[in-house]
Amino acid sequence: MKNIIQVIKNRFTFIILLALTFISCENNKLPTEVAGSSSSGLNKEYVPPPPPVVTYQWLSEWYNNGNGTIEGWRIRLNDRFIPGFYYFGSGSTASDEPLIMVINPAGTYGVFDRFGHFSDYHDYGTIGGWNIQSSDKYCSLTGSSNNSPYLFAANPSSHFAMLLRYDNYYSLWTTHWSNSGNGSFGGWNIGSQDIYVSGKFNPADPNNQQILATNYSSHWGALLTYQGVNTWVSPWSNAGNGNLSGWNIQSGDRYYASDFDGDGFDELFCVRANWAAILKYNGSGWTWLWSNSGNGKIGGWILNGSDKFDAGDLDNSTAKSELLVTNSSTGHAAIFALNFSVIVSVWGNGGNGYIGQHQLSSFDTHLIIRGLAIQYSNLLTINWINVRTQKLVQNLT
Repeated sequence: MKNIIQVIKNRFTFIILLALTFISCENNKLPTEVAGSSSSGLNKEYVPPPPPVVTYQWLSEWYNNGNGTIEGWRIRLNDRFIPGFYYFGSGSTASDEPLIMVINPAGTYGVFDRFGHFSDYHDYGTIGGWNIQSSDKYCSLTGSSNNSPYLFAANPSSHFAMLLRYDNYYSLWTTHWSNSGNGSFGGWNIGSQDIYVSGKFNPADPNNQQILATNYSSHWGALLTYQGVNTWVSPWSNAGNGNLSGWNIQSGDRYYASDFDGDGFDELFCVRANWAAILKYNGSGWTWLWSNSGNGKIGGWILNGSDKFDAGDLDNSTAKSELLVTNSSTGHAAIFALNFSVIVSVWGNGGNGYIGQHQLSSFDTHLIIRGLAIQYSNLLTINWINVRTQKLVQNLT
């Protein structure tokens, strides 16, 4: 009897050991194949492919062959270039190409497109009812529910300010509004240290652009909106306290308006000496989206007084605008973008002295232009010899 019981115990123990061995083998099997792995019969762990590498390439769309002209316009160092739309009469600006107005204090002006073709050119000494002078201040402006593109002009000596509009139907410039020489508009007193920059800053007024006016001598700053029917309003003013919510208005300030955060409204890039910041108008005041805290840098770029800037949606990959910085002395050019509250590098030329096929020059004027009906921006670079239009193309490899 004892022998029988012992045999049963041995068999039971064998069965338990066999079961444990089976479980152990199951737990130590190679992982089964997943979708996309090899079907050669051996099980392999799936390894995802590396992310695509983003590279950029500049493509030239138009060049004046270095002849010092733009379709007959002899380029001069005191030419003023103001990008905008300007043409009115087709019913909407939605199909307009970006246009560039060039004005020379000698009394000539013209309007040309990104391919260097002039559609208006005169040496009258006037634009509509505006007498061209060397002390003029200009900016483009879209107002009255986005259907009216204007050239805004002001002169501290004559005390005049006007909104000028080119009417396609009649093929002439007209004075849409004038202050009749009273020295102000919308409560702003015109001064010789005024800086005007236009943009769609106000989220409470999405159909109009505004003019941000600053004056370092009077310490004033204000937003001004043309609402049509000879009416200007000022949704914001600093009451002469000398700052834009912490940015001190001083001599040497440079301002550039563009949509750096991609929300459909423009922000203000401010730069002076070692300081740089991006400010946003929230409907009642200015807030800071980014600042370098006076460290003298934008990302890895060391600020220099001879730097040149412009802003716009250069990489054409998002709704956000980028910041272009160049310096012909160092040969460097770079593009930066705002990523939440951090400035990130998008593109750089490594200091080779070029943007695409354009060799950097101390005489360069960079204009980032984009029409409302085309799907990409252009960089138009002008100096007294070379004029070239390029676009930045993103490649994924």
